[in-house]
Amino acid sequence: MRTLFEKEPVYVIDTCSLNEFLQGDRKYPKDIFKTLWEKIYPMILSGEIISHEEVRLEIQDGGIKECVDWINELDHKKMFKSYEYQEEGKIISQIGAKYPVFLHQKKLKPFHADPWLVAQAKNRKLIIITEENYDKGKIPDVCKFMGVECINVLGLIKKNSWVL
Repeated sequence: MRTLFEKEPVYVIDTCSLNEFLQGDRKYPKDIFKTLWEKIYPMILSGEIISHEEVRLEIQDGGIKECVDWINELDHKKMFKSYEYQEEGKIISQIGAKYPVFLHQKKLKPFHADPWLVAQAKNRKLIIITEENYDKGKIPDVCKFMGVECINVLGLIKKNSWVL
């Protein structure tokens, strides 16, 4: 249940995009791109930008320290939404029929958020924010197949007409 100050989700963010803000040696570290962070962070707190529980688990299982520390803060845990197994499962089955490798990507880790992220976006009619490039079997390619809008951080800046 949303509180008075929470908004409807519009975006769902991938691990790699969170890393871009939270890791100091990435493209958009929050200590350098303060204006950008000042625009994005309220969207996270208000629920306009969410992510999937599987992203939280993926980060917890081996993410960068800055990201792990950040998501463990109480205010940030609520951005990670739980599984909607029935709806998301159907979508993941559709994805797997065309992109079977996308479901596991030959990763030996117990968590792989990408299929869940696409399913969450499709199910909730959200826009995915990811830094992955259009390549066969990557999030943007699968999003195109599934009819899900997919942007990167620069796309988010443009979509919101931010001048930084």
